[in-house]
Amino acid sequence: MATNKELIIAHEPMYKKLWRPALAWTYVTIVVFDFLIAPVMMMAFFGSAPSASMLPPGLTAAEYVEILKALPPAVYHAWDPLTLKAGGFFHITMGAVLGIGSWTRGKEKAIRAENGIHSD
Repeated sequence: MATNKELIIAHEPMYKKLWRPALAWTYVTIVVFDFLIAPVMMMAFFGSAPSASMLPPGLTAAEYVEILKALPPAVYHAWDPLTLKAGGFFHITMGAVLGIGSWTRGKEKAIRAENGIHSD
């Protein structure tokens, strides 16, 4: 027989049920932006590397090499990941919140399984 507390857990509102996956997807989005999208955008839009389209057509390969050697070196502004400021405290805190959240979710599922409550 399920107790009142277990029935409340089984019929919790959507915002209480889905905060863990929402937080996990938010964290994944932040990490993908900070380590993949932002560095590529920084290099694409704020770099100053010469491209082959800037060179005149009809030259031999040796002439292209000489022209490229004479050009100034490419200047790229490195992306400094925002989430690694303060020693990566953001990742530590998100790991703690998601870890504890998943642990408590496992406990809730174990209670449901013991009492035969099928929800989710």
